[in-house]
Amino acid sequence: MNQVDFTKTKAVHFIGIGGIGMSAAAQFFLSEGKKVSGSDLGESPVTRLLKSKGAEVFFVQRASNVNPASDLVVYTLAVSPQNPELKEAKRLKIVTLSYPQVLGAISSGRYTVAISGTHGKTTTTAMVGKIMIDAGLSPTVIAGSIMNQYKSNFVYGRSQYLVVEACEYKRSFLNLNPNVLVITNIEAEHLDYYKNLADIQDGFISLVKKLKKEDFLPFIKAKNKF
Repeated sequence: MNQVDFTKTKAVHFIGIGGIGMSAAAQFFLSEGKKVSGSDLGESPVTRLLKSKGAEVFFVQRASNVNPASDLVVYTLAVSPQNPELKEAKRLKIVTLSYPQVLGAISSGRYTVAISGTHGKTTTTAMVGKIMIDAGLSPTVIAGSIMNQYKSNFVYGRSQYLVVEACEYKRSFLNLNPNVLVITNIEAEHLDYYKNLADIQDGFISLVKKLKKEDFLPFIKAKNKF
C-alpha cells in the first residue's frame, strides 16, 4: 500500500485535518504545491496554521465538503465508516487512504529515520531533526507535536531524508520502511488495542524485522530482554 505515487496528485482532502499527524501530512502536500482542504470539529492553533498556509478548512463534517476534483481523501483511524465525507469520497470513487498509509507512502523512496517507542518519540524526533538540519542535510521532519524551534509539527526539506515519528497505535508504524529505526523504550501502552505488554513487544519486533541488512538499529543495553 505504501507504493503510492503522489506526483500526479493535485488536490487532497483530509477528514480530521486538525489532528497533529494529519496536519503534518496536510503541510507536506501544501509544500508540494497541492491544493489541500479538510474538515475538523473545531478551530485550533493547528487549523489556523493550515489556513495561513493556504488550506481550506471546514468546521463541520458533511458530504459537500468533498470536492469531486479531489484525487485523494485522507482519514484518521478514528473516523467512522459512516462518516459523511468518507462515504461521499467512496461514492465519487476517489482514492481513500488512512493517515498511516499516507505516511508510509511519503516515506517510500525516502531515506527514513523512524523514531518509535512508547514515550519520548516527539522529543527525540525534534532532536534528530534539528541535528540533521543544523548539519545541512535538509530533512523533512514530521513530529507528533509542535516543535518549539520551528513553531510547527512539520519541516519541509529539500533532500530525500525523512525524520518521522512512528506511532505504535494499531501497529500504524508497520506502514513505514525505515532505514534507521530508533526505539526509545517499550512499555504497556494503548491497552485498548494491545492485549498486554507482550503484544506490544510483538508489534515492535515486527517493525524491527522490516529492516534490511544495510539498515541501522541504534540501541542501548536493555535491562529486560524480550
